[in-house]
Amino acid sequence: MNMVGFRHLFRMQKRLQNLEVQRVAALGRNDWKEFESSAAGLEELIRDPGFKAMPVRQLIGGLNVIAESRRILFVVHGRADDLDKAITLWREALDISMKMRRTDYQANFHNNLGLALDTLFGVTGERRFFEESVRHAERAVEITSPGSPDMPRHASTLALRYQTRYRLTGDLADIEESVKLLESALRQERKREGSAKIRHNLSMCLMDRFRHSEDPLDLERSYDLIEQALRDTERNDPEYVDTLNVFAGRLETLASVTGDRALLERALAHYREVIEWFAGNPGKRLGVERNLATCLMATYHLTGDAGQLQDALSLMKEVVAGTGEEHPKYSGRCADLGRIHYERHLVTADEGDWLEAVRAFGNSCRTGLIADPAMALQAGRGWGDAALAKERWAEADVAYDYAVKAVDALWRAQISPSYRESWLARAVGLHARSAYAAARAGDLRKAAARLEHGRAFALSEKMALVDVELDRLETLGHGELRHRFLIARNRLFGAADSDAGHLRELRDELMDVAAQIADVDGFQDFLQPPTFEGTIAPIARADPGRVLVYLGATHVGGLAVIIAADGEPFVIWLDSLTEEQVEGVYRDFSRANGRRLVDRAGWDDTLETVASRLGAMVMGPVVKALTTMAGHWERAPEVMLVPQGLLSSLPLHAALVEDREGPAQGVGGGHTGHVLDHVSGFSYAPNARSLRRAEWSEPPSATALAAYNTCDGLTFSLAEAHHVAQRLPEHCTVAADPGRTEVLTRLRSDRVVHLAVHGRSDPYRPVDSHLLLATGPLSLKEILEADGSTRCELAVLSACETGVPGERLPDEAVSLAVGLLHIGVSGVVSSQWAVSDSAALLLMAKLYELFTVAELPMAQALRRAQIWLRDASCDDLATLLDEIGARLPTAEAAAFREAAREVRWNWSDNRPYNGLRHWAAFTFTGIHGTREHACE
Repeated sequence: MNMVGFRHLFRMQKRLQNLEVQRVAALGRNDWKEFESSAAGLEELIRDPGFKAMPVRQLIGGLNVIAESRRILFVVHGRADDLDKAITLWREALDISMKMRRTDYQANFHNNLGLALDTLFGVTGERRFFEESVRHAERAVEITSPGSPDMPRHASTLALRYQTRYRLTGDLADIEESVKLLESALRQERKREGSAKIRHNLSMCLMDRFRHSEDPLDLERSYDLIEQALRDTERNDPEYVDTLNVFAGRLETLASVTGDRALLERALAHYREVIEWFAGNPGKRLGVERNLATCLMATYHLTGDAGQLQDALSLMKEVVAGTGEEHPKYSGRCADLGRIHYERHLVTADEGDWLEAVRAFGNSCRTGLIADPAMALQAGRGWGDAALAKERWAEADVAYDYAVKAVDALWRAQISPSYRESWLARAVGLHARSAYAAARAGDLRKAAARLEHGRAFALSEKMALVDVELDRLETLGHGELRHRFLIARNRLFGAADSDAGHLRELRDELMDVAAQIADVDGFQDFLQPPTFEGTIAPIARADPGRVLVYLGATHVGGLAVIIAADGEPFVIWLDSLTEEQVEGVYRDFSRANGRRLVDRAGWDDTLETVASRLGAMVMGPVVKALTTMAGHWERAPEVMLVPQGLLSSLPLHAALVEDREGPAQGVGGGHTGHVLDHVSGFSYAPNARSLRRAEWSEPPSATALAAYNTCDGLTFSLAEAHHVAQRLPEHCTVAADPGRTEVLTRLRSDRVVHLAVHGRSDPYRPVDSHLLLATGPLSLKEILEADGSTRCELAVLSACETGVPGERLPDEAVSLAVGLLHIGVSGVVSSQWAVSDSAALLLMAKLYELFTVAELPMAQALRRAQIWLRDASCDDLATLLDEIGARLPTAEAAAFREAAREVRWNWSDNRPYNGLRHWAAFTFTGIHGTREHACE
């Protein structure tokens, strides 16, 4: 380079320095005209042909400064051209740094480009810009040294990308990773300005987590962080107004929790200040006006001032009108508008407000399914509940459809079972409400499918993944699809400890193959929402003597959808079966059960009351309907119940019903006061899909296990095991104090497994429910994680509380009994509460007599055994005890006779086991329990 060239280069460097000083000074004064002028001067400078001869550091540094200036101008004025220029310049700077192999510069430009592309996504709604922004942010963190001062900033940028993805998909792994990244960044950041920005971002992520978890600690910390960030941010910093806006939001949320009107007044003042600051930036202003509208609504709820309601409505109309459908926040803003219109409709009864609310909710749900499924769930459920209360059945049906689809999307997006469960907790009761609306609208098939869909998400998915169903693909000529699916499934199962990104890739690969399998004839419901034609009707038609009965309760009433062998459903309306009533019955039942050891009389009284209320609310009308359908059957039908929600935790089979004349009366002979007296058999199912497992099971073995514990409290367990072994036609092993490994092994290999042991349920952590064995507890978690398929046809858990499901997610039916269905057992006998050792022995002895000698299916055998125990006289019971004792080995017979003598001594009336607590605890879940009776 000659002297002239050096002089020109020196002048450019000097001009660059002067323009940068001018730019920084203008930024400090918020002089945007001067700031834009200096930015334009810098752009003119870089177009000089000699600029590229400058040292690389100054060259790419200049590009970065100009790009950042354009980004700031976009924040201030909202001009799309400024953002486009910033992205173009950062791409150029990144390209130069990559050619020069300068990874230190590359990381910064990846980071900045990620920020700008995410902003562009917010403007255009085009998902490709967001996906590219994530890739750049991840690359920035990947190539930044862990100890680099740039790491906190880059980690913060990546955290915000994950936060956005959480809002788009509802994947809770993303919000957790965001919080984790920001916590780490805050610990590393040393500069006050940088710490303020990280606190700002962390506050937003914690707030998102609070909205889902409702953990007050998240809210408290979110407020503390944003308050500190506001103190540490200079008023002339462009980030200040954004921080003030977020701070106002925390004040508003705290006010909604505490009812403190002063906090709302402060929030309103801050929102108005920010709106004034953003007067020249329509995009930013609309977002803050939305916040102001929701704050006005919160104030209206406290004061009842109709003026605030009207002001909120006017603002929200303007916000929605100014927001394009492609905007990521369009769904949420439409939902806000719908809620405000509905609030005014409640005040004025104006039909126009209702129609506007419906339109807004519809727009929110339609766009939310694509851009914000969590919002679609919230809006759809709120809209559906409002329509249901107004008896707008068709509108409620449409609204709940959106909400159900949103739940499906949120379920599929999760990579962790706990995250899936947390979204299901948000959907408790949704499918029953959807079914109620569909039935009222006249679509009974859809109603049945909705009730089916709402039960046992995890069980249905688990059973769809077992090899035995997939084997059918081979016979249909789709072996290659089966092979690809098994490879994808095994890769996903084998990568449980991988990072979230890798797990998502494997999950998406699996679901792509599953979608292809769903195109195969006969597999239409494979890993898809169930349909009436593909799932329910085949099960109903499989047994002409059985009816499927789905039960659901809503806030406005309940329904029973009954499907007989002809496959056509009909509905029974249960007006008194409300969620409130069911919760009340369950609360009384659960409380008395917890006190049964100290208040046995209270427990007996409560069981009778519960049985009476269940009969009046639900089972009485169902039995009446079945009685009127007598022409469908030669004898009383066998009933299989699929109850929703907390109904699945209650003894519906023992409900007291009014005595009636008809063909179903007296099936058990004598007493006709309970449901069991009006049916030929009674069973429960988590859903119809679980019953299909029996169709595909391997042929049963000819072996069985009868195991018992020798610990205190199980006086008759040995006698029970020996009696069971003698009744079973298979080669049956009697095992004392079996271990966990032995039980799991025999569950995979034997036709029948009978366990006379102790059991414990944990309704709050149902996976910790367990059987107490010699080598320690065998938990539900361990059962679910067991490898291999099972050939077990029947498992009898003669233990306490083995059929009690979890309380938090009752529709998931998480219990020891259903856990055995998970691993492929066809049918399970289990208990809903603790029973005496003698009652269990007598019931099981009669059960196996009916099951093996009379060759009744298990649902019918259990029903007959329970009626027998309820009605048996002392002489009947003594005869059975003598028979059991006579079958025992000589060494054990004497001890048994002594124990039996003590039991007889305590019988105080002629029907000592007539009380519900003795005979009604046990239930049968699943298919009949004998292969010849299984579905074909």
